[in-house]
Amino acid sequence: MQEPYAFIDNEFKKASEAKISILEPTVTKSDAVYDTISVLNKQIFRFDDHLERFKRSCKSMEIKVPHSDSEIRNIAIECVLRSGFHNGILTIIGRRGPYQDLSKRDPRTCKNGLIVVVVPPYNIFGDEKIREGLSVSIVKNRRVPKEAIDARTKNFNWMDLN
Repeated sequence: MQEPYAFIDNEFKKASEAKISILEPTVTKSDAVYDTISVLNKQIFRFDDHLERFKRSCKSMEIKVPHSDSEIRNIAIECVLRSGFHNGILTIIGRRGPYQDLSKRDPRTCKNGLIVVVVPPYNIFGDEKIREGLSVSIVKNRRVPKEAIDARTKNFNWMDLN
């Protein structure tokens, strides 16, 4: 049976078994960046372009993922192969990681890390809307100003999108 697979803390695991501490800033501060990539017929769509954007986001947030480009590519491929999904959604995450000393909580000392996970494709609108179309609108909600958070940095903080 096909099952989502992840790479975390330098190990491949079933995604349901992958864990991180609730005390690390990845959770407590949404301190992570990501990129999401389509997998079509076991091919990762424009991986190099997504990897470049991911690396820009990591640099912007000063997250130093401890893997080379080729290692990240091979990890992504392995996650796709282990999952068995011909089509799916691949996400690469640069995480701040755990504090080295909880009494100081200095994010500069965190052990930065990489998470890669692949899940089956999903459709939030439903098959009927996809077949028949759907309406969209432009809302008046304003994003956090670019002077505060650069919208080109794909990060976990989406509160201003609600």
